[in-house]
Amino acid sequence: MGGNRSNTPPRQGSQQLPQRTSPDRRTVTHATPAANQGSPPHGGAPPVKHSQGEPPRHSPPRGNPVPPPPPPPPGPPAPAHVAAKPALLRPKTPPENSIGIGIETEFYLEPRKSGETYKSLQLFASAMTEKYNKRIGTPEYPKMHSLVGDLYRGPHRMRHTEWALHHDPTCETQGAPWGIELVSPILTAYKGGVWRKDVQKMWQFLVGEFRVSADESCSTHVHLSLASGFALSQLKRLAQAVIYFECAIEALMPVDRRGNEYARSNWIDNKHLAYKNLTRDQSMLAIEACKSQRDVINLMNPDQSKYFGFNFLALEKYKTVEFRRGAASTTVNHVFKWVEFAMTFLQASIQASDMGTFKKFQPTVSGLKQFFSSAELVNDAGMNQAKYTERQGHSENEKVEPTPVKLESLSKEKRAKLNKKIEADKHSKPMLDKISDATQKGLI
Repeated sequence: MGGNRSNTPPRQGSQQLPQRTSPDRRTVTHATPAANQGSPPHGGAPPVKHSQGEPPRHSPPRGNPVPPPPPPPPGPPAPAHVAAKPALLRPKTPPENSIGIGIETEFYLEPRKSGETYKSLQLFASAMTEKYNKRIGTPEYPKMHSLVGDLYRGPHRMRHTEWALHHDPTCETQGAPWGIELVSPILTAYKGGVWRKDVQKMWQFLVGEFRVSADESCSTHVHLSLASGFALSQLKRLAQAVIYFECAIEALMPVDRRGNEYARSNWIDNKHLAYKNLTRDQSMLAIEACKSQRDVINLMNPDQSKYFGFNFLALEKYKTVEFRRGAASTTVNHVFKWVEFAMTFLQASIQASDMGTFKKFQPTVSGLKQFFSSAELVNDAGMNQAKYTERQGHSENEKVEPTPVKLESLSKEKRAKLNKKIEADKHSKPMLDKISDATQKGLI
């Protein structure tokens, strides 16, 4: 009774029922034929039940084969799918209050790998283009094409989506380090925008593959377009700010960028203004008297010359103004510094209600800084980042009158280089071509 088991051996042809166990030590139960409801189909063995998580135990052989054990329990679940990195968002149409940006940078590039030599600038640019496009390997970032000795062969009217390498006579060389111009795609600045990531990606490649250098022949030019276009009043304010703050801007320039024949003063080198002995105040009044965009353009860029600190010539056809005072860039922060300066100057200027607004600030380095701060611009990586407008090494009250440039007094060598540049610009205008394409696509 109770815990005693019978010692009688099991009857032949039958199985002994195993002892029940506690729930945490469950065992496999094999049913006896007498316990089954009827015979198994086709004379097969009765089904065998297994407790969860235990390997099967086989009955002693009988007249029919024992069914194979069930498959093992499934293994651990496969790791969850890792979502792909989201692509950088780029607007198909310019967001409200956005600014279109085009950057032209001239520098010298020397491959870091020894033995990497090229017989011509065209071969160097072709190899550089191929290497960059392989390096990015994804449509997430703009690709590159070369315009050195060749034409763009990508999709029709899509030049504005890629970086371009371009020959520029002002910095040309016959060997390494190779003088070359890098022309950006048309970038769009707006809150939450990603244009800085495109520029950073390019400069990661540049400084990783090349030793980047520059001299007084190199510069950084910034083209800016407003999504809404320039109203005449906005254009007047920008032109007046150029005249009023010119001495502060001059103070911020490296010495070798002053008195530059490719970025002359819009006031002191202007035959309509200082050449006629107009003061800065009188020049600002002359701008106010303009009746059309064409009047402002002709006043600020006499003789249809773009070689002034601010170039307004492309405004009517391409809706862009070019800041040409920027010095050479050999790091991505240099590029951001000049782009930020040009953008901030533009945005602050067109906010002015009238020319009297500028008189609230001194035409000095500190006055220009206060003028920028008064605009209360959006501080966002996709739009403005005030840290790039900070200038070190300048006194608060510093201002410098621009150095006049007398073209007839240029050295023979400088005059020949300038004439070569003027002639080259007649046949190749990569940035304006990009702006034209982007305009037709409705991006600016």
